[in-house]
Amino acid sequence: MDVLVAFIGMGARVFLLDRFNLALYRGGRRFKKAAGGSYEGGDPNEVQEVHLRVPFPGQWHVVVDSGGLPGLASATFGTVRKQ
Repeated sequence: MDVLVAFIGMGARVFLLDRFNLALYRGGRRFKKAAGGSYEGGDPNEVQEVHLRVPFPGQWHVVVDSGGLPGLASATFGTVRKQ
């Protein structure tokens, strides 16, 4: 199982979504985050290291948002492949 490592700032929220739930998110509707694939909160003054588990092979989308806080959410990503 692969792990997505994200370094996020400004107390951003990070979601790992499949195509269907990405469409729901974009439409402002309720969506379901992948198991082990979300992070919300943290200190807005510090960069947080977040590990998101990719639950199964496929195409995934990562959403980073500010959770309604003013300003821009930012993130840097990397992948750790599990053998």
